Amino acid sequence: MTFESATASALREQNSFRILNALYRKGVTTRTTLSKELNLSLPTVVRVIQPYMNDLLSIKGKDKSIGGRRAERIFFNYSARKIAGIQIERDFFIIAISTLNRTPITVEKVPFDCKLPSELSRSIKTKLIDYFEGNQILSEDLEALTVAVAGVIDEENHSIAADFPLEWKETFYDNFFDADFYETFPRCTVIFENDANALAVGEYIERKLANESLIALYFGRGIGAGVMVNEKLYKGDHGRAGEIGKWIPIFDGSEETFESYFQHSDSSKKVQVVLSVLSDLIMLFDPSRVVLAGDVDELYDDVVRNLKVMPEVKLEKSIKKDLAVVNGALAISAKSFIKKISYKNYDRKYGFYTEI
Repeated sequence: MTFESATASALREQNSFRILNALYRKGVTTRTTLSKELNLSLPTVVRVIQPYMNDLLSIKGKDKSIGGRRAERIFFNYSARKIAGIQIERDFFIIAISTLNRTPITVEKVPFDCKLPSELSRSIKTKLIDYFEGNQILSEDLEALTVAVAGVIDEENHSIAADFPLEWKETFYDNFFDADFYETFPRCTVIFENDANALAVGEYIERKLANESLIALYFGRGIGAGVMVNEKLYKGDHGRAGEIGKWIPIFDGSEETFESYFQHSDSSKKVQVVLSVLSDLIMLFDPSRVVLAGDVDELYDDVVRNLKVMPEVKLEKSIKKDLAVVNGALAISAKSFIKKISYKNYDRKYGFYTEI
């Protein structure tokens, strides 16, 4: 492939993603509106959307117009495909199946010892097959599944370093699900993401934010932070951004990690350590919003009352509460689907980009 043809192909894929993503976010629009808003030619818009008509996209009526020919309204059919999101904790997992716009079809909290990834993957597969056999989903309609788990996700080596409270060892994208899973769900892309990162993505999307920065803190058995900077998830160069549980802030002369110190402290000390860490994060990233999720109800009012920050920084609880992380996983699955149909070089099995 020549440089020129490779560049042209990359541009076409980029344009496809911009158009399909805009349709997904809008829900309904016209070809002309897309052309104007994305600064793309009308033939380019028509070329991209044509293969998805009467399936993922449909025409319903005409747009309002003052004079001239009225443009056809293009609707994004969110029910045409299904996505899944899973949150992993030590003693349970939450599994959700939804339409592409995260409208739930089924949500279930499953008590389970999640410390053994091989047993966990079999349980997840069994649940999905139950939904399939119960006619809640068609196996070929499941397009993407995002697993949100505490720890570091290495997208280069495809490894999952799920630490406290799971302590997974030698776990990889490639061996989490067996071959039978992909035979049963042949179109399903599997993505792994840090749970606090998934939380941040979900909260950002739920609030319909744009060009803002947001920090989301998740308090489960472990503690983590997800950082959204101007609509992009910030992971750092090695996937470890937001691993605040491993910080050693030195509270009361102790050199324990934030996570360890928090776990055994009484309520008043927990408030103080959260205030300290929040203040540092706010000064470091200067976000417009900070969102707290997980086991924070007992601390929230005291934290809000005592946190001394600029008035422009809003401190809020999660919109989705107990389903905040799994909702973020669904949001990542939806974006993965749009990437998958836009980019030829997107790995359909594991959700990352392969080398050209």
